Amino acid sequence: MTETAQEPVALPTARTCPFAPPEELARPGSRSPVGRLTYPDGTLGRLVTGYAQARSVLGNPSFSSRSELQRLPVPHPWVAEPAAPGRFISMDPPDRTRLCKPPAGLFTVRRTNRLLPRVEEITRERLDVPLRSEMIVHGVHELPVTW
Repeated sequence: MTETAQEPVALPTARTCPFAPPEELARPGSRSPVGRLTYPDGTLGRLVTGYAQARSVLGNPSFSSRSELQRLPVPHPWVAEPAAPGRFISMDPPDRTRLCKPPAGLFTVRRTNRLLPRVEEITRERLDVPLRSEMIVHGVHELPVTW
């Protein structure tokens, strides 16, 4: 990844649409694809806006997914803590690999497709929300495990 020498910026947060980036980031050529970012607590970080650069970061094992190392680029009362049991997405290898490998064979496309009607039924019962796009907003990851 290449980074241009620029002063760290605070992340712009004013949005006209919750699903689109702030205008300052959306304008073509408004900033380099990798830049320096100042977090609200003063910590320096990186702001990656380029597609190729984001793929590089997400596939690079030197960048961590561990939740206790995460920082939010906007002021928020959230406290970084270690991943809860079973929260694989917030772990790094080898822990993530060790825990994900055994059940991986249970989640084939065929098996997952067979479970889909029951998952949708449970989700509708728990959230009482018929639209899938609204399920995400209402925290579908918080659903209790039920069979």
